[in-house]
Amino acid sequence: MEDNKIFYEVSSYLRESDSFKKIIEKIEEIQSIPKDNIFIIDRPIMDSGNYEYLYESGFLILIKNYRIMFVTLDEDPSNDGFKEYVEDFLEDTGALARKYSYTQLIGRTRDWKKRGVIDNFSINADNVKEVIETNKLGDIESRVSNLIISLLTGSINDISTIDSSTFERKQTLLESVKNRITLFDTNQTRFVYQENENQKVIRIQGLAGAGKTELLLHKLKKIYTENKDSRIAFSCFNKVLADKLRGRVPEFFDYMKVDEQINYNRLFIASSWGSRNNPNSGLYTKICSHYNLQWQPFSRIKSKKEIWKDAIAELEKLGKIEPLFDYILLDESQDFEDEYIKLCELVTRKKVYVAGDILQDIFSINKGMENAGTDFILNKVYRTDPRTVLFSHVLGFGLYEERAVRWLSENEWRMSGYDIRKVNEGKYHLSREPFNRFGEDMEASNYEAIIVKQVVRNQMESVIDAIDSLKNKYEGVLPSDIAVIYTEFDRNVGEQAEALSKTIFEKFSWNSVIAPYEKRINDADEVLITNINNVKGLEFSFVIIVNNRRIKEIDDETLATDIRYRNALYMALTRSFVTSTIIFSKDDVSNKYFEKICNLAEKLNNDGAQLEILKPDNIINEKELYNLSGLRVKSQLDVIEECFDELGFAKDLRNRYAALLPRSEKISNGTTDKKIIMEVIKNFIKAGL
Repeated sequence: MEDNKIFYEVSSYLRESDSFKKIIEKIEEIQSIPKDNIFIIDRPIMDSGNYEYLYESGFLILIKNYRIMFVTLDEDPSNDGFKEYVEDFLEDTGALARKYSYTQLIGRTRDWKKRGVIDNFSINADNVKEVIETNKLGDIESRVSNLIISLLTGSINDISTIDSSTFERKQTLLESVKNRITLFDTNQTRFVYQENENQKVIRIQGLAGAGKTELLLHKLKKIYTENKDSRIAFSCFNKVLADKLRGRVPEFFDYMKVDEQINYNRLFIASSWGSRNNPNSGLYTKICSHYNLQWQPFSRIKSKKEIWKDAIAELEKLGKIEPLFDYILLDESQDFEDEYIKLCELVTRKKVYVAGDILQDIFSINKGMENAGTDFILNKVYRTDPRTVLFSHVLGFGLYEERAVRWLSENEWRMSGYDIRKVNEGKYHLSREPFNRFGEDMEASNYEAIIVKQVVRNQMESVIDAIDSLKNKYEGVLPSDIAVIYTEFDRNVGEQAEALSKTIFEKFSWNSVIAPYEKRINDADEVLITNINNVKGLEFSFVIIVNNRRIKEIDDETLATDIRYRNALYMALTRSFVTSTIIFSKDDVSNKYFEKICNLAEKLNNDGAQLEILKPDNIINEKELYNLSGLRVKSQLDVIEECFDELGFAKDLRNRYAALLPRSEKISNGTTDKKIIMEVIKNFIKAGL
């Protein structure tokens, strides 16, 4: 596993050149620039086989927020060979800019030269550091340069979402969030464009918000377009996320300008399991149907691991089989057992790509995070402020409580993106590397990443005050920038949510949507009001979390629910780009705990993502955590979908009954009891609804 290294993809002539090797060594010595921001290429990375240049001594140094540097090993940068190389390269880059409609934002190549974002240099080991350090750009020019870099490194942006005026003026903070330019780091780029040809299973692990799904989409596009006859499966555990992928893949292919129409005989997108009577409803079901294996339903008695083992044993009895797929891509791999991945490997001819979250839950570090089992580690979180990430881990791990959920080993802390050093016996200094997510003018110190509030009058007024504060502080706040997340959502809270929705409209003239009852996500003119179980996979500029559940010390009798709640709290906090606000009632937390987290938020906001903290003496036993991690926590939506599967509902019936079910008091109270939910559905059927 190689991470946080310079990316270079150049000809064998350059790789074998002593001069080039010395230049690379000098670049690696530069401490002021993160190594995972540095690319050295001699042709565009995407579709690199389509580009040929006669000049052998030329290449580019590409660094986020720096000028595009064309460089030559020759002493004279004005020689004809290098000049032709630069002209040809720019001609090809201009063609890419036109193909992806970048020209409407950054103009043509001549405009790039006028802006001063491109220059030519002769470099050697003695002057390379000076050349690089003198080519830093201002914020506006950086946006132009970064888009050009995104073209050349294959991290294509959907420019329809970017406001062209932000290339001529400074942005507000919210504009920088909404008009952010996606620029892969070197680890992400390696995953998409470089890999070990002799390795069948490629694993990538990252924290939530590190861009794993986006990388899988880019990898999918690459193998789909470069391997014309390949058969590909794209799967994840959750049905809702699988449905989102089905809609997202065509949109992604559209803005990536994939010329051919998607052939769904080649591309199979589904959740991991599926239902018995529909071979296309899930990857496991597809495999069973194709090889005539015994299909088994989800069981509370028999573990999933044993079900996958049974399928593997049946396949192995068949002897040599014709692979069903050439490639399989698995998202959210932390939800899969090793046996499921083995099953996928058996039915795949070429590669299985496995992407998962290091800390999707706080039960345990993902097993695939170990050095031996992971090819790419992504521990920079590009969505959430580093201060919020650290805050969420302190709360999620229970590090300010009498009994903590867990404490990571030093290696696990580092692989999760932390620098850790021992201060004295029992005390450690934890920090996350600060990095610029939104542009040079958007210093993190200019805004609060975490706000902790205590209810003064009632929860609803506290939420309204929080929204009002955001509107006053940040120019251009839209309803869709905000999600209000209740940690508990029973019937009474449902009524409060309806009252909140009315009050938001009366005070701000904003609409809102209460999910999941109305729909899953909000439109541009709606605030999302939801519960903690329905924000996975979503992201907002601001989240307001209403903690309406008692946080008491972790107790053996309520161990599972106590830990799962902390996990859900951790996940909700990390949905924000800018600020996460958490509101506590006096009755739900002790004064001591409230003061601790208030002080923590203040310290992180002022000092950055760093903290001195004592290693807890009382930590939950690893074995207990392991047992809990094997018990998948199902939301009400998951259970409803299971019932629909068993009843064989088609899509139109699912949509119809999903809209009807909230009429039931039992459903609106939030039950996840499968027997109760199935009974409600059958009663609706009997009533002819």
